[in-house]
Amino acid sequence: MNWLQIRLFGEMLANQDLMALVVAEKMNRSINRLVPGMVSVAFLPMGL
Repeated sequence: MNWLQIRLFGEMLANQDLMALVVAEKMNRSINRLVPGMVSVAFLPMGL
């Protein structure tokens, strides 16, 4: 491997890490919205 291939491989790894962070952030937002909704639905019948 020459230095150009090593550099391209490094850039590909950096892009993959960035995409993983973006997906993790989106999943975290989804979970943060889902859990309070599930909790409120679980306690809703008790208030009736």
